[in-house]
Amino acid sequence: MALFKSNAADASPTGVEQVAQATQASQNDDLSFLGGGVSPDEVAQALQGLGSSIAYLSIAQNLSQAVRDGKIKAGVFYNSATGEEYGTSVVVTPLAFKPIWQERDKQGGTVGVYEPYSIEVTKMVEPGKKIPSMTNPKTGYSVLDTYVFALASVTDNQILTFTPGRTSVRQMERFMRDASMVKHPVQSGKFLMPHQTVWRLNIGSYEDPRGTFYCVSGAEFVSYVSKAFFTGIVTPALEQKTRLLIAGPAEGEV
Repeated sequence: MALFKSNAADASPTGVEQVAQATQASQNDDLSFLGGGVSPDEVAQALQGLGSSIAYLSIAQNLSQAVRDGKIKAGVFYNSATGEEYGTSVVVTPLAFKPIWQERDKQGGTVGVYEPYSIEVTKMVEPGKKIPSMTNPKTGYSVLDTYVFALASVTDNQILTFTPGRTSVRQMERFMRDASMVKHPVQSGKFLMPHQTVWRLNIGSYEDPRGTFYCVSGAEFVSYVSKAFFTGIVTPALEQKTRLLIAGPAEGEV
């Protein structure tokens, strides 16, 4: 039985048609802006770092404040800075990611973000689970081993920060692995940088004793970036890349 079911079939068309027009290139297109391709080691090195972001990509849960206030429906991606709803899928270009430990209070709010292994934690394997849960012994709050991602939204040209919850982490890890293995469309034996590709992240749902929850259910490759998006949005974001960590709350994900 699957852990969650995908809502991709109900995905909002917002941005998808734009992606097909903006990123799908023909064999006659000028692909010189993509460069000559890189090795897998160069891909891995480029992903280390994080561009600063002012907007958070969130997944609306039934208990999210925006849902309880009637501003947005559960089970969709939304921009928690602007309130814009993206639907059950969002089309993005991955820019960078960074591993973090995120401490959350009992309501799921972020109370601390740390470099991995920089604070003392206690670990316990819960019944039926293989991965141990972590707790900060000084506060009693849970500590999540996760990442912060910098993404460029093709839908609205926003640079977004996404911090996946426990159920979304593995799918986001798979997404970054797949984004690191896209072959160059012209140069044989070479790969594109992840920030030269476009992907659709989908939302799925799953049930637990507390009710219905939503998470990232997978990522689909769409195409490589258009020249306009690459030069106008991606390149400026990469030029501002710093080691500064800006992590947003994961809005009730578990």
